[in-house]
Amino acid sequence: MNQSEKRLFLIRSLLNERPSCQKQLKHGMCKNRACLAPEACPNLDADHTDYMMLLRKLRELPKVKKVFIRSGIRFDYLMLDPDDSFFVKLVRDNVSGQLKVAPEHVSDKVLAKMGKPGGDVYQRFVKKYQEAYGETPIQFAADSYDAIYAIKAAAEDAGITPDMSVSDICEALKASMVKVSVDGLTGEGMTWSENGEPTKAPKAIKVEDGAYTAMDK
Repeated sequence: MNQSEKRLFLIRSLLNERPSCQKQLKHGMCKNRACLAPEACPNLDADHTDYMMLLRKLRELPKVKKVFIRSGIRFDYLMLDPDDSFFVKLVRDNVSGQLKVAPEHVSDKVLAKMGKPGGDVYQRFVKKYQEAYGETPIQFAADSYDAIYAIKAAAEDAGITPDMSVSDICEALKASMVKVSVDGLTGEGMTWSENGEPTKAPKAIKVEDGAYTAMDK
């Protein structure tokens, strides 16, 4: 093990935390560390026992009534845990009303390049969460969805490539955002002014049996 791995192993030992797989105990971390993508490593031990123990210890601190998790959940890792105890506890006790979980990208090709699982894993997590929590996407979720595809449309219009600098990408996006038109969840024919103000034909959506349908005008 190198020094970083030794420090990590020491911290985990102090926390009584198990390694991600038994191979780490003898060989240390894998060189490539592609534990979750493109497919989950068969040696990976997806377990949240230590996480639940940490949450319990935090609740036992004086004057602590609730412990809420707002972000940072690895939904791809959570979906591999054969025991739903952590998921049930997360939803029941540790969400204050909003849990920020987002996919790294909307394109499976890009996710593959990033070494991340495909979008289907995120969709399965959303479905599992909605079934357990009884919630459906709110306006902000729809806005976020449309924003991602608006940026995608502008990036394609601008012909952005990976070798471009950050400043060049920003300038290209600014120029293209005033030219693109996007049909999204919150409206059709969405366009943007130079000030960033949107113009769109509003769209009303209703949810019936988990399916989204447009309301009659």
